Amino acid sequence: MIEILYYEKLIIAAIIGTVLLTLNTHRLFSLVKTIAVQSFLVSVLTIIIGGGEITTYGLIIALSTLVIRSFFIPSFLMYATRKGNIKRELNPLIGYQTSLFFGLIVIGIASIWSGYLNFDISEKLLFIGGMTTIIPALFLLMARKKAITQVSSYLMLENGISIVGLMIGKNMQYVVEFGILLDILICVMLMTIIINQINKLYTTEDYKKE
Repeated sequence: MIEILYYEKLIIAAIIGTVLLTLNTHRLFSLVKTIAVQSFLVSVLTIIIGGGEITTYGLIIALSTLVIRSFFIPSFLMYATRKGNIKRELNPLIGYQTSLFFGLIVIGIASIWSGYLNFDISEKLLFIGGMTTIIPALFLLMARKKAITQVSSYLMLENGISIVGLMIGKNMQYVVEFGILLDILICVMLMTIIINQINKLYTTEDYKKE
């Protein structure tokens, strides 16, 4: 149990690190890669917390999520980025330094809030990880304009929901994970439509600034 808690702390800390990177990066390739790493960490966290009690069904769901969110979707987004010749998120609605500061505030509030909850240490860590992933993801959805960033933020939101699912309980976790897979399937379908609109969002003025 102590060893699992140790690895859980490391992974939650790494996930929070990826959240801060997404808030502070303007390069879309870096953003997509960071989300891919974050998705991988969430999937590994699912397997570690399940430990020896994880069922075959749960393992299949966790591995499926890992493959889809860590490899398939990021590859698709990177292809869309190359296809649309988009390199950066220029002129965001909210600046990067302000976004990073917001992320740090969310981490602080989540940490303080967890101290007032009647949870064990593992659940408190999951609460902090979930809140510091979900809230910044919603923030990015409002603060950024590019379609690639919007979809990346959506995947980040899915990661946060997965972490909260782990906190709720093992059985609920698999229900949440299955729903997430369905949401990602819809996301992929929507991306086929969004790709045709990417160049419209990327103006001639943006090209000149690069």
